[in-house]
Amino acid sequence: MSLSTEEILSAFGNGHITKEILISELIDLCIYNEPKEILARLSVDIVKDIKEKVKKPPSTCLKLIHLEGKNPRSHKSEKTVQLEEELQRIKGFAGIWRMHAHFYLSTQNEPRA
Repeated sequence: MSLSTEEILSAFGNGHITKEILISELIDLCIYNEPKEILARLSVDIVKDIKEKVKKPPSTCLKLIHLEGKNPRSHKSEKTVQLEEELQRIKGFAGIWRMHAHFYLSTQNEPRA
């Protein structure tokens, strides 16, 4: 399971992850939690960045690039690494679409904050 919103924000605040990774992690987190619950804990600037990132979601998970790659010190097989990367792309795809729906597919046809 993923880290909590607080753990992700703490890692960003302590300089352990970049803003880009922060945003990706928060988007992925919304497959386990309601987007509005995650967004309520964030600064306006981060919310704007997330909203921009999910504005035009990909048509398939194959359009997503997973950047972690294989750790050369890892004892995982190439197949295991490929499966883990595929799972990350699927989670990212689901998270992007869920957050996109929150912002752009409201019943009033108006973007939500």
